Amino acid sequence: MERFNPSFRESLIIPLWSITVMLVVMNTTMFNVALPTVAQALHLTATSASWIVTGYSILFAISSITYSRLSDFIPIRTLLTLGLLLLGGASIVGMLATNYYMLMAARLLQAIGAASAPGLGIVLVTRYIPV
Repeated sequence: MERFNPSFRESLIIPLWSITVMLVVMNTTMFNVALPTVAQALHLTATSASWIVTGYSILFAISSITYSRLSDFIPIRTLLTLGLLLLGGASIVGMLATNYYMLMAARLLQAIGAASAPGLGIVLVTRYIPV
């Protein structure tokens, strides 16, 4: 478990984390808005298109809990870095996706990466920010 770091600056961490969480929420929301266009471009049925959103939501929920538990063994900074790198890499793959399976894999990896921000944000606040 991480110990209190005297150089931890609450005034810097809270705004940065807020921006990170906002970007994660935007990632989810923007894709949902674009879903009809994506479905039309890839010639997807409504059922196939809905699985992109459903799969994202399921993995996002499971991964949020997983990151929180992993933070007992792995430093928060390492987990957040891995999560955001996964989110960024999967976003590039998703942008280049030319078929349903590639897009689905990218969105599932995005969910796993994106879940690091809210899951670890709660851990960070409870561990390091005084009441």
